Amino acid sequence: MVFKSIAGLRQRWVDRKLSRRNAQERLDTNLMYYLTSFHRNFPLKYGKAPAAKERLRQPMTEDELFELSETEQAEERSYFQLREFIFKNLDTQVKDLFQHVVDSGGMNPYPKPVYRKSEKTREITAEQEQADWLDKKMIDKDVEVYVPGQQIQHPAGFSLEIRKSDVNHPDAGYGVHLKGVAMPGTVIAFYPGVVYFVDDIPVEVVKDNDYMFSRYDSVIVDGRQWDRMNEKAKLKQKNFAYAAGLSMSNDFMKRFRNPFGIANYINHPPKGKQPNVFCYSYDFPEDTPPEFAPYIPNMYHKKPNLVWNRLDCLMPSAVCVAKRPIVDEELFLNYRYNPSNAYPDWYEQPDEEEAKRR
Repeated sequence: MVFKSIAGLRQRWVDRKLSRRNAQERLDTNLMYYLTSFHRNFPLKYGKAPAAKERLRQPMTEDELFELSETEQAEERSYFQLREFIFKNLDTQVKDLFQHVVDSGGMNPYPKPVYRKSEKTREITAEQEQADWLDKKMIDKDVEVYVPGQQIQHPAGFSLEIRKSDVNHPDAGYGVHLKGVAMPGTVIAFYPGVVYFVDDIPVEVVKDNDYMFSRYDSVIVDGRQWDRMNEKAKLKQKNFAYAAGLSMSNDFMKRFRNPFGIANYINHPPKGKQPNVFCYSYDFPEDTPPEFAPYIPNMYHKKPNLVWNRLDCLMPSAVCVAKRPIVDEELFLNYRYNPSNAYPDWYEQPDEEEAKRR
């Protein structure tokens, strides 16, 4: 249920009014409005009992979709009105997720790297091997990816796990798997990583990087090295404690202990599959509760200057939401590669019309 019945209507309406790039931003905003409206209205109509989720496993009529996603209202509202509604819903969900993390004390959701050595597979325990991996002297393709991370319980009633992807390609590696039922519009994960502004991102960060999420406001979130940064920070904390009896700030380490900071592990859909999640820009507000702030799974490369600084934003990021009912599936996200460049052999374009607006 990807709201195909309303896709053509919103596309034609937007394309008449905006340039191609702005049209895609408006389409994304409309989609987020439909999804967050559905997320708000479904429990109002069907209740919150577990049995209500069974309704998500069944087909819905076009009239039900229009009612639950408030399609007509979206066409009548301005871009800023849509975003106001969207962020009101997202803020509530994000608050619930962070309260869940704080109450549980957080956890490290990232699988520890395991390497092939001769014909045996074992965790890297030798300090030199660990240092080689952290310094990128061991490449990711040498990783044996069949050891899963810890199971992550979501307050919405389903669970998540980082484990071997079901995608039949040697470069697929890990994937994020959902067990249970997730309602459309549910915030499933955050896109973790280092936050750059377009005018200060180093060339070496961009090169061969498949893990950059680009927002429409020229903010870029790079999730490629987040797991390495986590392991590096843990190693540094261990060395501090051993050498001087000191420890790194717990607040610094907490950014790696948000179990929902895992959207960078979500794969692009293979041939024959469509994305079931969707990423959208999200700003953690300046008034984020102090007990929540350390768990934000992002950090600035450089603090924003006067040009980029926004008084109401503590940290720019991105949320990953369910695009349709997700039932016991691996998560897939459209990476939206630029069609002007050659695609990798594994990349299948799931939306040709959208690609034309890139």
